[in-house]
Amino acid sequence: MSSTPAVPTELLDGWRLVDERTETPFDVTFVTVTAHTTVYEDPDLAAALREQTGVDGPGRFFLTSHVVLRPQPPESEALRRLVTDRVAQDFAGRLRDRGFTSVEQTSQRSFSVDGADARLAAYEGAYPLGDGVELRVQGWLAVWQVDGDFLLAGGAYPTHVHDPAGETTDAVREQLSPQRFRDELFELIRAVERP
Repeated sequence: MSSTPAVPTELLDGWRLVDERTETPFDVTFVTVTAHTTVYEDPDLAAALREQTGVDGPGRFFLTSHVVLRPQPPESEALRRLVTDRVAQDFAGRLRDRGFTSVEQTSQRSFSVDGADARLAAYEGAYPLGDGVELRVQGWLAVWQVDGDFLLAGGAYPTHVHDPAGETTDAVREQLSPQRFRDELFELIRAVERP
């Protein structure tokens, strides 16, 4: 049985699973933390951006993770803050690993996921395409606790293109729909269920 969070398959239509892994971020005397993660990408957007720019750009991606602590410590606000802060740092690192630059967390707020109170963090960054051209990107990560375990879901997508010369702006802009990208990402996040 998979330990990765469940997402209704109809919502993943058009997305491609590109990574599925189980990692142990840390294992110390008192507790072992295991993360079961899946990552999906939008291959159509990536192909369209590559055709317009000649660069394997960021497209958009969606990830889910089930973080398990064993033995399971009692629920507490301090533990929740610790895990939330840690995964927020890891998410920013994941964005940088995907080639995003100038990544910074810009806000944090409450977000309801199936009745659970999640912390939703927003990120801004850029993806350089060369010759001063870059895609501006926005990322979101929600973290919430269910029965002592933690679930997280989020992703990122391009919002607009910055091109001082204006040569690629129109062609790339036609591929971008940031409001739709955001709505679809939030719909996916809200649909995530504990495995």
